Amino acid sequence: MANKVKTWNNSGIFLSREIRKHRSGAFFTAFFVASFFFTVFFVLLAGAEAAHATTSEADRALRSGDFKRAALALRTAAKAGDLDAQYRLAILYHQGRGVQQSDPKAVTLLKRAASNQHTRSCFTLGEWFQAGRGVDPDLDSALHYYECAALGEDRRAKKRIKEIQEKDNSEWRSSDGSSDTALIRGVREADVSLARRALRAGASAKLLDSDGTAVLLLAAETGSEAIVELLLSSGAEPNVRDSANRTALMSSSAAGETKVVRLLIEGGAEVNLAGPSMRTALMMAARKGHVGIVRILLDAQSDPRLKDSRGKTAADLAKGTGSTKVLKRLARAGVRPSPDKNNGDAATRAWLNKSAQKDGGIYQDWPSLVAAAWRNQDRDVELLVRGGANLEERDPENHNALSRAAWRGNEESVSTLLQAGAKVDSEVGDGWTALGLAAREGHTGVAAQLLEKNASLETLQGEGGTPLAWAARGGHSEMAIQLLDAGARTDATDVDGVSIVEWAVRKADGALLSRLSQNATDGPSGAQLRAAACLAVERESFHKSLHALVELGIEANTRCQDGGSLLTAAARHGNLEAVVTLLEMGGDIDSVTQRGNSALHLAASSGHMEVVIVLIHARADLNLRGEGRQTPVMMGASQGEEEVVGLLLKSGAKGDLRDAEGRSARLLAKQAGYQNVVNAFDRKQEPKGRLFGLF
Repeated sequence: MANKVKTWNNSGIFLSREIRKHRSGAFFTAFFVASFFFTVFFVLLAGAEAAHATTSEADRALRSGDFKRAALALRTAAKAGDLDAQYRLAILYHQGRGVQQSDPKAVTLLKRAASNQHTRSCFTLGEWFQAGRGVDPDLDSALHYYECAALGEDRRAKKRIKEIQEKDNSEWRSSDGSSDTALIRGVREADVSLARRALRAGASAKLLDSDGTAVLLLAAETGSEAIVELLLSSGAEPNVRDSANRTALMSSSAAGETKVVRLLIEGGAEVNLAGPSMRTALMMAARKGHVGIVRILLDAQSDPRLKDSRGKTAADLAKGTGSTKVLKRLARAGVRPSPDKNNGDAATRAWLNKSAQKDGGIYQDWPSLVAAAWRNQDRDVELLVRGGANLEERDPENHNALSRAAWRGNEESVSTLLQAGAKVDSEVGDGWTALGLAAREGHTGVAAQLLEKNASLETLQGEGGTPLAWAARGGHSEMAIQLLDAGARTDATDVDGVSIVEWAVRKADGALLSRLSQNATDGPSGAQLRAAACLAVERESFHKSLHALVELGIEANTRCQDGGSLLTAAARHGNLEAVVTLLEMGGDIDSVTQRGNSALHLAASSGHMEVVIVLIHARADLNLRGEGRQTPVMMGASQGEEEVVGLLLKSGAKGDLRDAEGRSARLLAKQAGYQNVVNAFDRKQEPKGRLFGLF
């Protein structure tokens, strides 16, 4: 390893000069602008059996790289019933070349061709349904379309059918990791097959993730009906709660997931349990205007007369959001909104009447002080406070004057209200505080005033997440740093479990990352740092994050969730800058993922030519055995990456090795339908590529 790193460092200047030379020349431009896209497109179309010819105009357009003109010609042919044109146009929609990217349109075209037994369309749909590419994963649908392709004598389809049938009954594999980890991953990614196998391997349907959240709640959040049904049938507790006191039924009702709500009720979920702010699932659905779910809950004996912590019923909450359909349905259940309260003395009523006339009555149900604060009427706020207005009175959405002023970023009104004694940490809305709202919106001046009054830094806001988490999520760097300076914990996460450091990476916020690195004793957890680093290497803004991540303790050989290193993650995503940097930092060039694939395997299979060049220069093992004992050449061949394969062979990779199933690179290319690579092997020549002159 030391020799490889040393060789890499010695060749760094040469490599940089080579990359710059090929980037600046017309040769490199021609390759990446025309040839690369042209090659990728035909790679996806190669190997189609019994394909019909499309118009010569479309073919000419594709050869010249004019995808827009090709799409126009293919659309005409597709409308005329040309099955091959329907397939090729679908691929263009999937890739977003010449047309606006649209997987639904791609799937519609493929299904139209498949209904007429177009073999390639059938096989492609089988792959998409199996992998969840452009559609929700569905093994039954995958099998259906593979069977359609098998009728056209597609040998790959027959093999896939056998693999799916065997996999569904297979024993747990060590490469899948622990069954608990696999179950959580399957639930989060809505991978029904993985979740089912993990349960069979011993994972509990009552499993909690690292944040203490039950997998059923995670499934409800993703809206995956199949996963929810699987977990319930496997013994999941239907009424388990998360850290915010919500059940799966509550979160699904609020999100409008009708089918999931039905499954949970059928699985034993109690409909009258109270959650945050003492609200039931019915109240949450009513407030969001989900009339279908309101109907389901009422039919399941949900009590519409129950009240939340502010004394409001589901009807009151529906009125606050103007959902007339929900109000009518609740009225049939015998519940109507509470009558309006007296708005106070004559002066207050006059103020409200004036406001109602000016704004069409939109504030007629609001306390006068709250309305004035929301409308940035600083003088009116001051007068009403002097007149003894109730500082804690709420509007129909459960907000008081301080929260409305903080939300708006109105520093003057916030100052007036705080001086008058407004409670700084009152819970408003759906579980927010004034500081949380100011942090979410990035109002640093308001936050400074609230912090002077000792506003709580760690109160969870809304559905979850501290003020710092919401500031980081919103990309409000100055606000986040202000909260850190005030003592906010750096290991907090937002409602989706994303850490502060990961949000800083997502937003390419170098200032926030630098500030996080200064917290020697109260920094992000190791798991959070690893997740952030693995995310960083996928992004073009990697250089903005690198220094701070190193300061926080990240090393070149840090491992990611798939068991691979930062280098393998960077190679998979084709991030050349990250690959170069990690190698210079001493990253292990032949480190592998949990499935045994190195950076070169991943770059070769994905067609990332520049990364392959760098790895070859750095003396990566060209014949390293990866998943299924495949070499980088085999993986490149199986994906039709002719130029990558040629470059590897010219650099010394062996083309006659065989994988665990006895298949050579040539056979893999043939099975995948990439005849251009097969023909090159048959001529006993290296597959021709445009970059062979590099060495």
